[in-house]
Amino acid sequence: MKKRFVLAIIITLIVLHQSKAQNIHPKLLPYYQVLKTKGLPPVKFMLEKINTHDLLIFDDGLHLAQEPFDFYQQLIKNKAFAKTLNYVFLEILPVTAQRHLDAFLNSPNKNQALLYPAFQQTFDAYPINYKTYFDLLNTIWEVNQLLADKDKIRVLGVDIPLLWEGIHTKEDWVNYRKVLKGRDYNLYQVILGAMSKFRKSQKGIFLTNTRHAYKGIKNKQGKFFWNCSTFFTQRNPGKTYSIRIHNVSLNIYKKLKKEAQTTQGLDQVQYRWIRMENGLWDAAFKAYGKQPVAIPLKSNVFGQAAYTGNHSLTAKSGQSMYNAYDALVILAPLEKLHLAAKVGAVYTPKFQKEMIRRLKILNSPAQIKALLKENDVNSLEKFVEELSKDIPVRPNSLVKTLGNKNAWK
Repeated sequence: MKKRFVLAIIITLIVLHQSKAQNIHPKLLPYYQVLKTKGLPPVKFMLEKINTHDLLIFDDGLHLAQEPFDFYQQLIKNKAFAKTLNYVFLEILPVTAQRHLDAFLNSPNKNQALLYPAFQQTFDAYPINYKTYFDLLNTIWEVNQLLADKDKIRVLGVDIPLLWEGIHTKEDWVNYRKVLKGRDYNLYQVILGAMSKFRKSQKGIFLTNTRHAYKGIKNKQGKFFWNCSTFFTQRNPGKTYSIRIHNVSLNIYKKLKKEAQTTQGLDQVQYRWIRMENGLWDAAFKAYGKQPVAIPLKSNVFGQAAYTGNHSLTAKSGQSMYNAYDALVILAPLEKLHLAAKVGAVYTPKFQKEMIRRLKILNSPAQIKALLKENDVNSLEKFVEELSKDIPVRPNSLVKTLGNKNAWK
């Protein structure tokens, strides 16, 4: 009797699935079927992947995105995942921030102020003060309290240090930027060293942004762009797994002859934000039921989508998203995504003075005048004072620039 009941339920579910599939637009159906047949809850998916790969590389889509960090916290709070994990690697923090990270994680109490000096050590003039990072570190601190000393999760800053103490002129800044050519190799070597070159069965996650997570995009000459994940994929095959967290996607369409002011280089190009495949990914997710889902990109329509991203202008044609990533995670509809809150207290009184010094180095008097006018303040002191105010979580304003979400039809 029980077997008949279970069989009846299974048949009913199959019929319902087929009925729903029949009502889905033919162009959308292959995407929907991938989500239904290959999709897993993201935490469950990552538990499987951390068992078969030593390092999971996450592209948050936007450093300022809120939802990826909510997901990272879910991973850390999962007992099975936390028990397996040895390292969390942060791209946004330099190696010279390590003593501040260790001071916080080894403190008997959660003292957020111990982290402020770490987040003041950033590439550009402005510190990284996204609350998502502080929340993530708070979660790691809490989880570590329940783990034996040998099992505690370590957090490492892995980026090239920017020692502002040695930068006094614009020329110093221009000369410093020359070292950025080796940035991805440096990320690779620091992480590889911490992981003992994968000789000790250690497990880690690398939290980064788009181009550092590309595993194998090639230029027009057919040679690799040596992004951090590419080094791992080519030199340590099978050890890493690269994951894109769905968000607005970068579309670069023109190069500008302009001096770089940021490490991302977006000030040197014209770009827009787009929906993947004119909204097909978003529509498939809606049809699926809007539940967070993770899928592999190998041998399916999501992975076969044309590559779009940081290397768009100079990449060899015909490459796909699977050339860039191994998997995709969709956490929420684009219209429901958010930008992170900001922690104003990172701008301590002492650092506010340093911030003014940096701005004077990087900007001409005319640029400073324009900056003050744009922000409706009459001095750099007032401008920095405004920066020291908290900013709450808010909807992702970039979504408003994307246009028609049904353009795929």
